Amino acid sequence: MGYIKHNEFDKQLSGQRTISFYYFWGGESVLQQNLLEKIQKNENLEKEILYGETLKVDQLVNAVSTATLFADKKLIVIKNAEKIKTKDEKNIAEVLGTSPTVNPLFFLCSEKISKDELRNNPLIRKIAELGEVVEFRQLYQNEMIEYIVHKVAGRGKTISRSDVQYFIDLTGNNLSEVKNELEKLFLYTKDKKIINSTDIENCSGYTNQQNLYKLNDAIRIKDKQKALKVLNELIESGENEIHIIRSVYKEFNKMLLAESYIEEKKFNSRKVIETMRLNKYYGEKFLAEIKKYSRSDIINKIEMLYLTELADKSGRIVNSDLHMLILGLRA
Repeated sequence: MGYIKHNEFDKQLSGQRTISFYYFWGGESVLQQNLLEKIQKNENLEKEILYGETLKVDQLVNAVSTATLFADKKLIVIKNAEKIKTKDEKNIAEVLGTSPTVNPLFFLCSEKISKDELRNNPLIRKIAELGEVVEFRQLYQNEMIEYIVHKVAGRGKTISRSDVQYFIDLTGNNLSEVKNELEKLFLYTKDKKIINSTDIENCSGYTNQQNLYKLNDAIRIKDKQKALKVLNELIESGENEIHIIRSVYKEFNKMLLAESYIEEKKFNSRKVIETMRLNKYYGEKFLAEIKKYSRSDIINKIEMLYLTELADKSGRIVNSDLHMLILGLRA
């Protein structure tokens, strides 16, 4: 009992689970859900979900102590555990272990927790005493490769490690996005047994995605000629107007978020890059470029994009309007 890593917890599941209280935390919520599904299936548990923002002590006590008619036990899951009120955390910590516990209890927190909070939070401390606090950090590169190889093999297919690396280069290392892109890849390859780089490239819409990145880069540095050139390539390739608008909209929202970290939270560049999970080289370049924009300027651009998307949905814009939009964004 105490503080452990997710891979240690996974190994324990091959034996008899005897602990009733768990606190899952960290950015890889997909792994949290995968392990919960594994427990539910292996132990014939009926899942009951509660939410941290509305959780009450008596509600929790009733959930862990009440039997079910339809399974061996209930799997009690508290989502958004980070939103439990401070006073309620103390009250819950006091009753854990004192009330009869029939059903296993899992608190899920999808955020990173500091060492100080792990030591000082009364609820987390109590669960570490009675059960296990399990960290679900972002997978390392070699772990992500193993995860993908395992998932591909589970579908009766194979993929080389170099092609897995290529897949990660295109998709990124966010496990939720990796999972979604893998599902698309499985659908695309159908009965094909070997997945290769051509499949990955065709399925990912690689060329258009790269051009969307180039378009955002050109707009951010206010390069009019390059922005219009890339926009024309996207239009000629048949890229959907809404997709183009939303990609740029997402970029300006990212700029606004970075600006708020710098101006309001007083984060330094390293902290912003780490918090937003940006590639180090790209992150430094990105932060240098957004200094050309004021907060009000970014917000105005976001409003322009929002109004353009509404107009496009109603059929009131054509390609020439997209050109005018791009020119307006880089002004």
